[in-house]
Amino acid sequence: MLQTYSCSASPFWLGLTFGALSLPEDSPYWQAVESEGDWNTWDDTFDALALDGPGVHVVNRPLDGTTEVRPGKVNRHPGPNYSRLVYHSRLLWEPEDEVAGVTPSSYTFKAVAPEEKPAGSLMTYRYLGVKEGVLYRQAKAEMQTFFIPPRVDLAEVILPRGVLRIDRVRVCEGSEVRLGHYALPANEGGFEINHAMAHDKRCVQVDASRGGLAMTAVHGWDVLGVLEHAGYSADVDAPESCVPFATRIRPQVHHSTAIVITVLLQRFEDTPWTDDELQPVASFTQGPGKSGVQWVRLRLRDGREVNVQFDAIDGSFP
Repeated sequence: MLQTYSCSASPFWLGLTFGALSLPEDSPYWQAVESEGDWNTWDDTFDALALDGPGVHVVNRPLDGTTEVRPGKVNRHPGPNYSRLVYHSRLLWEPEDEVAGVTPSSYTFKAVAPEEKPAGSLMTYRYLGVKEGVLYRQAKAEMQTFFIPPRVDLAEVILPRGVLRIDRVRVCEGSEVRLGHYALPANEGGFEINHAMAHDKRCVQVDASRGGLAMTAVHGWDVLGVLEHAGYSADVDAPESCVPFATRIRPQVHHSTAIVITVLLQRFEDTPWTDDELQPVASFTQGPGKSGVQWVRLRLRDGREVNVQFDAIDGSFP
């Protein structure tokens, strides 16, 4: 607790649990009856917890017993320990594949005009909180290869088996932008990759013995692909892994913003995804402002209305 190296994502906070050794035997800490906590009280979808102080958003999923953590206070840190969009308790993070230009659970930016330069991913995150069911964050890629560092205004709606992303990408140079899904490891059985359509939107599904991933390009993307590589997975029993990703290519120099809408799903059972899960957006509209698109309104197939207000992000971060 007294070290200067202390932050919301530091694993050394685990050492605080040893502080309980100083408590007396009759302390509630020692006398409490062990239980499953709140897991048994949640329904079969998810429970979301926003911790505004440390800027952390936690999603627990009783459906498969997994937890997702989304960080929101990361200052110019290139390490994957800190600089991913989300961390999953079952799908371990991987380092970026610099050759392929894909980073799992992150955006990757590559300058292509007036000359091609190496790719880089997000490093800085800032947290705004949850408003009307939408998690807002902002992230930047602190890259010397861009005159102005690329920035993404992040808006996320949690789904029973994943997330619906409505993001505003700001890049003022000719570039190639990619969004990576989780990395899925596989044993000797390899991967089964399926490109399909769901409610007239392109999606890619990947299945392996460890589970399955799906990614749908609802709006703003040009290409969906799957990166297969070896030597990146932290799972020693599954050295090969794959990463579904979406690509947006704009070689011309521009000074506007772009809205990209993406569905990212994961599963660990044999139940197939439905088209409504793969593409939950029935319709959407977007409105311009002085600096590009300022709002997006979506109607989901389950009847929900989602109102994303990007103008609430501008000028709101400390």
